[in-house]
Amino acid sequence: MNKKLLVFLALVIVGLFVAVAFPNYVGGGPSKLSSVILMLKQIDGAKRYWAEQHGFTNDVRPLHEISQQDIATLLAHSDGNVDRFGFGFDTNGYICSAKDVRFEINPLGVSPKAIFLRGYKRAPIPLPEGAVIKLDQNEMEEYILPGQPPKIYRWINQKFTQVSSE
Repeated sequence: MNKKLLVFLALVIVGLFVAVAFPNYVGGGPSKLSSVILMLKQIDGAKRYWAEQHGFTNDVRPLHEISQQDIATLLAHSDGNVDRFGFGFDTNGYICSAKDVRFEINPLGVSPKAIFLRGYKRAPIPLPEGAVIKLDQNEMEEYILPGQPPKIYRWINQKFTQVSSE
């Protein structure tokens, strides 16, 4: 066989290997923002389930304080469930937060929220330090940017739209 053909085939094989293996090393998987939103939905779902199991409704103590300990057993995984950003739940069901995002459970009837302790520029709109993401009544995310007054955005029709100021 021709030496040039062998070199060409070797390059093609190496190229195919790189094309298949490379995405696994360069941030494949969910983004940090989608991990934060997933955590909020899991916390909110656990709160709702806990309230239902304990007879709480909007009419009966709607703002009952709920602790992480109350919902921990609902969020526990046998092997822990922490993603590459450091978000998730440990084997006891306690929230694992990364250094740059803090999660707040909040009382029943009040959505959990994530507070960005550092800015996050890779979001569709840059989230500065102090930005908050929370779920509204329909489990849609609200992005609250700090300022006077704070600006509230929602993801509507594939773009961020300012819906109001607090």
